[in-house]
Amino acid sequence: MLRKTTRNIHLRNIGIMSDILGDEYMSIWNAISNVFKPKYIKKSLSNQNDNLPLGDYQKALEYEIVSTNPKFNRTTKEEDLVFNFSYKHAETLGNLESAVYVEVNKIQKVYDVNERMLQCKKALESYEKLKSFCLSKGKGGKIHFEDMWEHCHNSKNPDFRFIESVEIELDYLLNNKEEAEEKLKNIKLKVEDREKIKLFKENAKDELIQLIAENYGILQKNIYQQYDDIYKPTIKNTIKNLCDLGIVERVKEGNNYKLYLK
Repeated sequence: MLRKTTRNIHLRNIGIMSDILGDEYMSIWNAISNVFKPKYIKKSLSNQNDNLPLGDYQKALEYEIVSTNPKFNRTTKEEDLVFNFSYKHAETLGNLESAVYVEVNKIQKVYDVNERMLQCKKALESYEKLKSFCLSKGKGGKIHFEDMWEHCHNSKNPDFRFIESVEIELDYLLNNKEEAEEKLKNIKLKVEDREKIKLFKENAKDELIQLIAENYGILQKNIYQQYDDIYKPTIKNTIKNLCDLGIVERVKEGNNYKLYLK
């Protein structure tokens, strides 16, 4: 009963974390959650309420058998120590782990080299804070930290440290500052363009209907000329949709089209 209750706490914490981080950040949490997925599958199999497909259980077992990741070789005693640690310190542990997810994810939203380096350091500090807490609580905390953070796994890498990417990023920024500045500048422009396109899409239909209504028989190419090039695919698709809906009529003229509001 106790194990079932703790598993429910784990699932509830995922929901809480989704509220805290938002859907955009949840991919990081999902990746880390997969660290324990096979163990939860095994422990859940005996609970008929979980209705776990046998195929998923078999795949999890097969993965563990061939995996070189040491976390799949824990004894029952060690797993019990981890369980007791996680249950006893659920709230504090959840806050510390959430802080790591948040600080790491912030890095990708910083485009100034110096500020990005600072954010990397903040992420590393939050990681070390989590590590210190876990290691201060005995063997259960130590194993939890190792299994959850030092021996992550995914379909491409059977064993890696969660914080590796941050350490690599910080090292790159420190040793390739000029190159990093140029890359971050380009990334920032692309992100800004995506945001502009997203906002434009929200009103593109109404805006183009009004433009065509006010300019009877306007050439489609002339509409493109009134906007930045980044909006051209959106304009093209929106006009096509308006024609499909019967709102706009498109009449070919030479190599272009005249547009009329029906």
